[in-house]
Amino acid sequence: MEENQEVTGQPAGGQIAAESTTPVPELGAAILYPIKEMDRIRLDSAFTYHPPKGGQGEKYVILRDAAKKLAELVILYTPPSREQSLALTKIEEMVFWANAAIARHE
Repeated sequence: MEENQEVTGQPAGGQIAAESTTPVPELGAAILYPIKEMDRIRLDSAFTYHPPKGGQGEKYVILRDAAKKLAELVILYTPPSREQSLALTKIEEMVFWANAAIARHE
């Protein structure tokens, strides 16, 4: 080990190395599992920007407003705690996934 490196393998000074621990296979490298058509369709939908169309923006606002009211109730009726934080996170996730359902499937 070089003298200027910490035990973590990161350079001294806490800088994070730019290299990824999981390299992306180069073209022509051996592929363990092929991407099936069904998976390709899912990936294309999940990793494509879906601009709002029609009345979708209105639906996003309605869902966010309702979720905010629920989050306020959680804060009002539960003590500050890890569990409260998790409940609020789940509400945020609910809004995310509901919006994704609208964006991807309408």
